[in-house]
Amino acid sequence: MHYNPFKSWSLPFLRHHWGPMTLRSALHYRNFVLTEESLRIHPDYLLALRMWRPIRGDIWVRPFGSDMASLRDVAYDRVYDVVTNKIKTCKSVIDLGGNIGLATRLFATRYPACRILAVEPHPETYKLLEKNVAELVRAGRCRTVRAAVWGRKAKLALASPRFEGNYLEAFVYESLAADVPVVDAVTMT
Repeated sequence: MHYNPFKSWSLPFLRHHWGPMTLRSALHYRNFVLTEESLRIHPDYLLALRMWRPIRGDIWVRPFGSDMASLRDVAYDRVYDVVTNKIKTCKSVIDLGGNIGLATRLFATRYPACRILAVEPHPETYKLLEKNVAELVRAGRCRTVRAAVWGRKAKLALASPRFEGNYLEAFVYESLAADVPVVDAVTMT
């Protein structure tokens, strides 16, 4: 049987991923997928990818949880295009539930003069948000806050994350229990 490289899963994979990310990152991501399928990935592993559209620069994602689904939403499905295609300039963005910072990075790329406030309550996700937007913070374009948005200032219980579809869902609620993790609540006023 003759091998046809154009029918290999690698070429369609690379063609698909080379659009939003560099070729080197697409190859790195392909190798990651092969490694992930063999279950040799450590749970704390961060996948570094160099993006060029619609996000520019280096990003880090966790292979487990919802980071890959968020990357798909922002970079491939381009769910924010409905906003960025209509709004041509923007001075300020407030990213509530900033997750790992992909939307923040997208808005920073699309609106080079805007300043962004990114709010995220989950501690591990917040750490990755800080890593993904560190350059924007150093440039004075972004500020991050580890908090939940609520109707009043309070201490809120942070629920254990659970999976809903492909997304890692963390949520907050009011609780008087002393044995639950808490997060500060901030208001929009």
